[in-house]
Amino acid sequence: MTEHHTPSISNEWLYFERLLHVRFWTILTFFTLTLLITVIGTSLQTPVYEATSTVFIDMESPNVLAVSTSRDDSTVGQTNYMTYADYYRTQLEVIKSRAVAEQVFVNLRLNEQSQYANQKDPIAKLLGAVKVEPVKQTRLAKIHIEDPSSKQAARIANEFALVFVEQNLTKAATAETMTLMKNEYLKLQSKEAELSKRYKPKFPTMVRVHQQMDQLSRSIEEEMKRQLHYERYQAEGSGAPEGQEIQKSFMEQIRKGPMVSGLRPNNIRFQDLAQAPTRPSKPNAKLNFLLGIFLGLVGGLGAAVVEELLDSSLKFPEDIEREKQFLLLGNIPSFDGLNDGSKGSLRDRYQYVHKGPDSQAAEAYRALRTNLIYAAPQTSSQTVIVTSPGSEEGKTTTIANLGIILAHTGLKILLVDADLRKPRLHEAFAVKQKPGLSEFLIGQATLEKIIQPTAISGLWVVASGASPPNPSELLGLPQMKEFLNQVAAKFDRVLLDTPPIIAVTDAVILAAIVGRVLAVAQSGKTPRLALHRLSSMVQEVQAKVLGIILNNVSPRYAGTSYGYSRYQYGYGKPGNPPNNKQSYQNTLQRLSKILKRVREKIRPISSREEAKSRNRSAGPNAKAR
Repeated sequence: MTEHHTPSISNEWLYFERLLHVRFWTILTFFTLTLLITVIGTSLQTPVYEATSTVFIDMESPNVLAVSTSRDDSTVGQTNYMTYADYYRTQLEVIKSRAVAEQVFVNLRLNEQSQYANQKDPIAKLLGAVKVEPVKQTRLAKIHIEDPSSKQAARIANEFALVFVEQNLTKAATAETMTLMKNEYLKLQSKEAELSKRYKPKFPTMVRVHQQMDQLSRSIEEEMKRQLHYERYQAEGSGAPEGQEIQKSFMEQIRKGPMVSGLRPNNIRFQDLAQAPTRPSKPNAKLNFLLGIFLGLVGGLGAAVVEELLDSSLKFPEDIEREKQFLLLGNIPSFDGLNDGSKGSLRDRYQYVHKGPDSQAAEAYRALRTNLIYAAPQTSSQTVIVTSPGSEEGKTTTIANLGIILAHTGLKILLVDADLRKPRLHEAFAVKQKPGLSEFLIGQATLEKIIQPTAISGLWVVASGASPPNPSELLGLPQMKEFLNQVAAKFDRVLLDTPPIIAVTDAVILAAIVGRVLAVAQSGKTPRLALHRLSSMVQEVQAKVLGIILNNVSPRYAGTSYGYSRYQYGYGKPGNPPNNKQSYQNTLQRLSKILKRVREKIRPISSREEAKSRNRSAGPNAKAR
């Protein structure tokens, strides 16, 4: 199973590595902007402090005052866990209820604070700063308050706890008072019934009992009205003063009453007071910074993937290899300078493989030469046009260096500048532009006058000549076929540099005459659809695309398909010359061995060609070698 999955994992990692390389600036830009926004946003945020108070919530006692005997203390032990859980959750909601918040708001005079004074609903704003957290496996609850002021946060947290405890005690005490008075009333009723058997209603003892019953009845009625009044004010949002009066009056009654010794502890009480925090809880600079890094990386990768999906250009050799109708002949790494690290001139780029023979680009052109020899054997096709879908895609650079590398094998190579609109080959090899191809086609120059030798052995150039007003019509003349037949008889290989095939029809006209086309595509620029368009235009004139040459590929990935960038053959990369004399000599020795093998392979072919030439020399159409 490992053998089947390893290539897939390797390909996925290679794609990811290339994505990082190609879209590096997209990822870096997104990452930098995200991190910058995070840092600026964090620095502009107002510091917020969090204070915490703690309250203890025990089970609800059956009685606050030990007066009523109608219930036994054993009922407390009968309260099951679910009952207490419901009671505990209820009290947590009571803490952050509006009634408690209103009481806190009035007690602390928060309406005088600027952050609450201009609010439409200041109570809602106060509740937004409250967070109640139950402490797991305990009967404790934490009250968290967030506020720009650390001292005020502590004051509010403590006041919430205090109001919660006091209101709970007030409600429990009020309920117990009602129970007490009802029990007392029932006792008086029982006593009145017992006395009525012995005394008449106007008997002093009976009168005193009736007076006590009336007084107690009025007290119960007043207490009920007071409780209803308190609840009504709470519902209207202004119950704080009434609650304070009820609580105050009730506590006075307890202190005066005889039942104070029967008080039980309140089941809700303070546990810890809130302290003013010294450090803000928000913003969390470290967390925001880490989050900014994470979002920047993830967002940058996402943006890179989206940009990659929207980008239809060819960037790597595998992009062409996945197109089954195309044959990838070679991929040329990008290069700007020579091995000495200097910035190369335009002529240096055109003659790069000659001036930098130990570079990775030179080895890439050698691989291209080998593939071209097998794709277009010398006996079947001597003339090939070189074109590209669009302009500025490295067409002239490719044909110039390809011609030089072919000439290094001992073949006679002719480069023809058929780009009569923007000629460049005469600049590449420092030859005269006139007379050239255009002069030959209109009969102003002979073939011998327009073929010019170059400084490179085995390489000749036919310049474009004067730029005509009608290049397409000129290239379509019968003289063009005559020119191609004559140069094919004199040279082993003829390469024609033509204008972009999609922009103008010059390349299509020449493709119809020659029948064989080499297409040049630039990594990161040439769209897939443009390459398909080139193929269809060539096929429409019954010509054939021999293969695709992908240039300007990142040196890191240029040799992936063929492997020469992953091994050390002794060829240095541009800008990295050999570090010592011994390394340079080893490179020359290996290069001479490779050239020797190439010559050995070519010599039998040349011998057969010479024999054929001698056999045809007696005929009228002998080919001059």
